[in-house]
Amino acid sequence: MSISRKVLLLVISLALLAGAWCSLIYLGVLSAPAFFKDIPVVNRLVDTSDVTTSKSSPVEQEKRQLLERIKSLQGKMTKLEQQVRVKETELQQAKSTLARVNKQVEELKNANLTSQGQDEVFKELAGYYSSIKPKDSAKVFEQLDDETVIGILQHMDSEQVGKILAAMPPERAALITKKMLAVETPGTP
Repeated sequence: MSISRKVLLLVISLALLAGAWCSLIYLGVLSAPAFFKDIPVVNRLVDTSDVTTSKSSPVEQEKRQLLERIKSLQGKMTKLEQQVRVKETELQQAKSTLARVNKQVEELKNANLTSQGQDEVFKELAGYYSSIKPKDSAKVFEQLDDETVIGILQHMDSEQVGKILAAMPPERAALITKKMLAVETPGTP
């Protein structure tokens, strides 16, 4: 056999295979490849609608999953933003309470009150400090003199006092505790 016959036979075989393949696609036995929809004549002969709808490519599936993940993360982000706004509001309230308490403390320091008047102020301040977190109270107490701290602590619940002292630096807490013992039991150094 000559080379031209071999080439001719090869071309005819390829044409028969391509025709059979296109026939199977046309009959719906096989699905059309995605590039068929871009060929003007072929896309009218072959139904390429199932190429994109019934069998989505892995890239499209991944894209869909990523979009769902983005929506989920956006929902979580919205919830977290709401929580941040709530915490900011709580922080503002705590700051205003702390400002009121600090104002009362300054008034106490500046005023030369009688023992009974001081006692009333200490009771009121104890109420303020009881309403805020012990660690926040401890931070403020670090800035106050020992007598003022003791006066306030004496009007607070012992459990609250323990929490505040635990949040203070150990040396300062020990010093205040010793001074409180001296105030409660006169005559001891």
